[in-house]
Amino acid sequence: MASLKGQKCIHSQGESETPPQSFSTLQRSAVINFFLSRLSALNKIDTRLFEIINTLPHPAGLNKSMEWLALVMNRGDAWLVGVLLVEIFHRKPGKKPSFRFVKQMAVLVWLVTFTVEFPLKLLFRRPRPFAQLAHAQLVGAQPRHFSFPSGHTASSFASAWLLHQRFPRWRWLHWTLALLVACNRVYLGAHFPGDALAGAISGVGLAALYSYLPWFSTPKKQDDPA
Repeated sequence: MASLKGQKCIHSQGESETPPQSFSTLQRSAVINFFLSRLSALNKIDTRLFEIINTLPHPAGLNKSMEWLALVMNRGDAWLVGVLLVEIFHRKPGKKPSFRFVKQMAVLVWLVTFTVEFPLKLLFRRPRPFAQLAHAQLVGAQPRHFSFPSGHTASSFASAWLLHQRFPRWRWLHWTLALLVACNRVYLGAHFPGDALAGAISGVGLAALYSYLPWFSTPKKQDDPA
């Protein structure tokens, strides 16, 4: 009898060690499942948009132009060269060029690019389209890093945001060029549209955030580069 009582006690203790899930745990699980289902739906839309853009005609001449654009826009290099040329050649006679804005823009854009290329991409670890879709057209060399967000797009939208503050008259040109870079990444097969959208948002957001650093002064509005 004593042994039976002991077994019952042990059995009852074992049951008490594994209580049923609490309501909050069930709620948390339901919320996670809800967001996962929505992400799955968004991923399908993202894939479909990629297929529409990526399956457009890819003539050799346009491919070369797009490859060249991706090359010069890497890290925002072409943006910085353009601003540097403006500071050198479009200034008032006798006035020395000021490279303060160019230096600040270079540091800020490269900081945005670094943040996207390493912490964010390593956080999400999304594979490239050509690694997921057998029919994806890839123009040029295979990118080595992860896909989400787009680093090219982030640096371009960060540059466009900065130049919008500096040269508001030419804002249409800055944003159009940044949008072209975003489309370029999908056309080449390097990114999904969602990667480019996230790159645009993170580029503007990080640029605005980093502009509060002590060493950065808000660019003075200048309607004419001179």
